[in-house]
Amino acid sequence: MRQTIHGIYLGHLNYSETSVIARFYTQEYGKRSFLLKGVKGKKSKTAGLLQALNELQVTCNFRPERELNTAFTIESNHTLHQVHNDFRKSTIAVFLAEILNKSIIEEEPNRPLYLFLTHRLTELNHETFDANFHLKFLLELSLFLGFYPRLSVHASDQVFNLEEGLFEHEQFHSPLSLDKETSQLLKSLIQDGKLPKVTNEDRARLLDGLVSYYEVQLHLKPNSFQAHQVLKTVFS
Repeated sequence: MRQTIHGIYLGHLNYSETSVIARFYTQEYGKRSFLLKGVKGKKSKTAGLLQALNELQVTCNFRPERELNTAFTIESNHTLHQVHNDFRKSTIAVFLAEILNKSIIEEEPNRPLYLFLTHRLTELNHETFDANFHLKFLLELSLFLGFYPRLSVHASDQVFNLEEGLFEHEQFHSPLSLDKETSQLLKSLIQDGKLPKVTNEDRARLLDGLVSYYEVQLHLKPNSFQAHQVLKTVFS
């Protein structure tokens, strides 16, 4: 049955000279892929919509059992104009799109997660640039993915274990742990919802730590995420 599906654009793979297979996190069906024909053609009016994290509407005869559905049309639902016109924000958007694309696998609706994403993307688009936005986003997203970091009741537990997702004593810490300084930055972010005044080097170190945490928790190979390397240069 012909229907319109609402989704957040995560990226695409080239399918032919003029067509792509686009990945979306949809409100109705979770993460899904659609064949978009002709979007790379010279006369295409929709190619400009395929920018990281734009909210789009895909019209198609959707069949949930199919891995790939063919779209009739795509239209803008909410284009992140201010994000894509700001190099710093657009770099964050590309990074977050990679995180979402590799972190979310469910082909089923999750309304709280979808609402969280649309709310935070609206903030990224309209509010003043925040150099720590992506760090807070990663922490908040981990709650929806089921591995939000756990604090310890013991003040001596100051090193964060990436495997267990909790803080432990540095004398007994796991080989897969953040260093003490980075662990304390993470603890500040968890407890206060923000970071103290930090250097760009501190911010980059915490970003690397959170990306490693995602890779461990999602059982991905090291260096599965790459976009944060570009992101770090924006703040260097």
